[in-house]
Amino acid sequence: GVAVGFLVWSVLWIGSEPVITAVAPEIAPAADLSNITDGYLGLKLVLSVFFSLVSGYLAGTLAGEGRNSPMILGVLLLLVGIGVQTAVWQLLPLWYHLVFLSLLLPATAFGGRLRKHVA
Repeated sequence: GVAVGFLVWSVLWIGSEPVITAVAPEIAPAADLSNITDGYLGLKLVLSVFFSLVSGYLAGTLAGEGRNSPMILGVLLLLVGIGVQTAVWQLLPLWYHLVFLSLLLPATAFGGRLRKHVA
C-alpha cells in the first residue's frame, strides 16, 4: 500500500506540471522558476493536499487498514519532500516550503482515515 501510494503521489505531482501548463499557461513558471507566482504556488499546495489524500486513501485501502500505511507513507513523503525542498530552497519562498512540508503527513493520514467513511 505504501509503495503504490508513493508511486501514485509522485505520478500525480509530476503529471500536474504539463496539465497546468496546458490549462493555465499564464501561471505556469519557466523551467528555471524565474517567474514563479504565488498563484502557481498556491495551486501546487492545493494539489499536494489532494494528492496526499488520494495516496493515503489508496495506501490504507490496499493494506486493508487506514492508519499505519498512510502514516508510513506520510513520513516517506515528508522525508523525500525535505530533500526536494532543500534542493530548491533558494528558488521558492520560505512560506511555500513550510506549508508544503507541514501538510504532507496530516493530509496523507487523513486520506487513510477517509477509507472508513467512503468504503
